[in-house]
Amino acid sequence: MKWEADARTLYKEVVKNIPLPVKLIAAPSISRAAEKGAFKCGHKAVSKAGLIEGIFEAVPQSYRARVVANLTALGIDCNEYLNSLAQRAPVQKDLLALWDSLIKLGKEFQIHVNEVRTRAVLETFSPFFRNSPLTFRLESLTDAPPELTVRYLETMKPHTPDPLTTAVLKGFMAEDTSSPFALFEEMKLSFDILERRPV
Repeated sequence: MKWEADARTLYKEVVKNIPLPVKLIAAPSISRAAEKGAFKCGHKAVSKAGLIEGIFEAVPQSYRARVVANLTALGIDCNEYLNSLAQRAPVQKDLLALWDSLIKLGKEFQIHVNEVRTRAVLETFSPFFRNSPLTFRLESLTDAPPELTVRYLETMKPHTPDPLTTAVLKGFMAEDTSSPFALFEEMKLSFDILERRPV
C-alpha cells in the first residue's frame, strides 16, 4: 500500500527512537497496523493520522506512556488518538466477577482472604481495576503460607492522589520512614503518572 510522504517521514522518526531488539518486532507491527487501518477505512494510502492510530493499536498498553512522550517530542498531540482508543476499548471488567475469582482461588489454594479489606481496596481503586490490564500472582514458598495477589497496570491515567497516599489515607497501610516510602516519593518527582501536577 502507498504511504503519504509525511506519514513515511514520521514512521522513520518513530522507528529510529525504538531500541534495536524491540525495533525488529515493533516496526513491522506498526506498519501492518497502519496499512490495515487504512484499508479498513477504504483509503488508498496511509496518512499521518492513520499511522499514529496504527502506532497506538500496535504498541502494548504498558509502553503507551513512552510512545506518547516520543510523539509529543515530535510535536504531535496524542489526546485525540487516546480518546478514540478509549471509546473503542472493551467493556469494563465486572468487579463482582473479579471478586468471585479471588474468592474461588483463595478457597482452591487454601489462602485466607480478608474479605472486608479486599473489598475496600477493590472499591477504592475500582477505576483502575475495571479498566486496566490485571495480573494474578500465586506465590508458594516452603517456609511461608501461600500468597495470592491481583494487580493492575496503568501507565496512562494518573492517580489523584497517588496510590500510596490513597492507601495510607484509607488505612490499608501505615505511613512510615521505610525505604519503600522514600523511593515512592522520589519516583513521584520523575513520573507524572503517579500524581497529577498543576500546570
